[in-house]
Amino acid sequence: MSKTLRNILIGIIIVLAVICLFVIGRLSAGGEHSNASSHSQQTTKTSESSDKKVANKGNFSIAELKNNPKESAVAIVYYGVKYVSNNQTWHNIFTDGGNGFTISVKTVDQNTAKYYVETRTDTNKDPNAVYYSLVGNDHNEVAFYDSQDNELLKVSLKAIQTYANQNFSEADMAGRTKKVDIIQASGSNTTSTPGTDLVADAQNDPTKYAEEIMTYAEQVNIATEFNQPLWWDKLDQLKSHFGGYYHIYQSSDTGEFSLDTQAGGGLGFDAPQNGNVKFFVSGGPSASGNGSQEVSVDIAQIEAQLDSGNTSLVSVKLSQN
Repeated sequence: MSKTLRNILIGIIIVLAVICLFVIGRLSAGGEHSNASSHSQQTTKTSESSDKKVANKGNFSIAELKNNPKESAVAIVYYGVKYVSNNQTWHNIFTDGGNGFTISVKTVDQNTAKYYVETRTDTNKDPNAVYYSLVGNDHNEVAFYDSQDNELLKVSLKAIQTYANQNFSEADMAGRTKKVDIIQASGSNTTSTPGTDLVADAQNDPTKYAEEIMTYAEQVNIATEFNQPLWWDKLDQLKSHFGGYYHIYQSSDTGEFSLDTQAGGGLGFDAPQNGNVKFFVSGGPSASGNGSQEVSVDIAQIEAQLDSGNTSLVSVKLSQN
């Protein structure tokens, strides 16, 4: 082969090598761009997905949960079952809530109580069951404990509220509260077994106060005290309409308690004042004129009636307005 021909072949080989390197570089750059674009799109989708809020089923406020012990018990216990992951007793309280549960309240001191969780199938009634307590400023936190008083988890009451709203409609909550009992545990730090204290209950536990007043209203048939009782003479219809409980609104301005009649007209009662509880009716489709009337009953008389036997309080759902 001549020297000239050899030089030509070498030149051709060099040119082909340069072309190959150029093509390979372009293909590599295109692949990286494609992968980067795909990754960017995937990241965007993930971000968009994480930003989507879970639609709420309910509209429970923190005040409502605080004022309704059975509702707060449902929300807190279900939250604990789901999120207290480092304790099998909490995790295994129940599978679907079908058996319900009992909250056994043990008073430690004036500001502290332990809420022990006992299931319907717990035939041993273990006094060392798991429990929760309301802690923090204004009791706005919930702490979950094992049977050895070890704190397992602490969350804000806001987190409990969010969980309740995401998982329970009003109907869901009403169904679950029917399967909850709240009792006073033996061994609570109390010097005696006090009778009914309407003034204290109105201040500290408005739901219990409403339950006491409505229990009294049923027991003595308060409708007989009114010339135009309106719905006071149809309490069984009201309770039946809401599935076995009374729906009552408490005014944040006046403190009065008004029953939800779903039909117009007002009836209700106030917080204790000057030694009395005032029952009232006003307006409504069955009244002549404005139908307004008030009946005052001595607090001591109501307390004596409630303490006269083994009274089981009626159920009330209390809302703020």
